[in-house]
Amino acid sequence: MITNAILTLLLIILIGLVIYNAALIYDLTLAFFVKFNGQKIVPYVTTRNNLLADLLAETNNLIQPHDKILELGCGNAKVLKSLVRKYNCAGDGCELLIAPYLSALGRTFFWRKKIRIFHKNFFKTDFKNYSVIYGYLLPYLMPQVEKKIQTECAPGTFIIINTFPLPTLTPFKTIDIRPEGLSSKIYFYRI
Repeated sequence: MITNAILTLLLIILIGLVIYNAALIYDLTLAFFVKFNGQKIVPYVTTRNNLLADLLAETNNLIQPHDKILELGCGNAKVLKSLVRKYNCAGDGCELLIAPYLSALGRTFFWRKKIRIFHKNFFKTDFKNYSVIYGYLLPYLMPQVEKKIQTECAPGTFIIINTFPLPTLTPFKTIDIRPEGLSSKIYFYRI
């Protein structure tokens, strides 16, 4: 007869195995894309909550219910879901890594009518379908992102870039956030 203590121990072991396998999938996915596709990818780093709160406060009157948002490398879709919820608009997120992609699907499950998450490289997405684009990427990608924005975005498209600015475009607004000794900037552009 199995006691409650043994069942609890088995449950703890099972949860540990699930967490371990999720991390393993993440690591293998990262290694696969870097090694076999020859492309550099952005590691998953979530946006800090205080930065997200400032971002939401600073976007008042800049995003409307008729807008459609694209989050580049959406990770767990925390920013995308927050923007869609606040402004009652629609949005899509693109994520290449499997673990964050699955997390994003879970986070947005009850928002399926307004949010779509794609497991794909955002460079294969047509930017012309979006009126708002948000990205938290790395500096080496920004020239490519800027070129894609300039060639595909319609005039008036609102661009929000976290931490690493576009190389040649001039933001109409920059906010500096300094939580806990860290410094981040959010850049706002209008095409």
